[in-house]
Amino acid sequence: TCRGKLEQSPKNKLKLAPSMEWLFPTPLYWNKINDQRAVLKEFEGILPSLNFDYLEKWGKTHKLNENAFSTNLLDDMPLLADEVDMNVQQYLVEIGKRDEDSEPWGYEVESWVTKVEEGDYVHFHTHGNCDLSGVYYVRARADECEISFQQPNSVMNQDWLLDNYNVSWMHRATMGKILLFPPWLSHGTPRAEGKDDFVRYSISFNFRFDAKYHRGWEQPL
Repeated sequence: TCRGKLEQSPKNKLKLAPSMEWLFPTPLYWNKINDQRAVLKEFEGILPSLNFDYLEKWGKTHKLNENAFSTNLLDDMPLLADEVDMNVQQYLVEIGKRDEDSEPWGYEVESWVTKVEEGDYVHFHTHGNCDLSGVYYVRARADECEISFQQPNSVMNQDWLLDNYNVSWMHRATMGKILLFPPWLSHGTPRAEGKDDFVRYSISFNFRFDAKYHRGWEQPL
């Protein structure tokens, strides 16, 4: 039995280097799209037709375009749609669901615009009934925004020994960057303060992959 503090002697030192394995990681994918200037021009072409407002159930947090969760903005932005698809297919490669040379997966997608002005913020939230979520920062300043992701393992909230890891994780949200992540991963952005002329636009996505890719799906006779 070992009692008290170990003396720093050779016999009390490990002879072999230990290993630490972190189980069950959460995949967060990010990339810069190929032609952000062309996509910005495409977005600015449809921007005058979009009407923005706060949602009553969320209060004065951030504005969304009208009918945000029932339309697909990408239908009017083919350049961005292609960029998003390339990254979705690569996400599937990175998590081991498809090979580089295999046929692209099909999916349905919802997409909408978030508008953040001085004093606004994006409250912590998850996305709904979908397989994959994401966001693209179509207009943002490099020095003004971070998106925060919350640690998803609620059990760790009770573990003081791992409190260094039970924290939110900040990711710089710069213009031209796309992020893809599980829909259950809670995320939000801090309040925009100190920039009277500030306006940030981001485009969010929900993807539902075709049924034939789901585990347990069987081809009907």
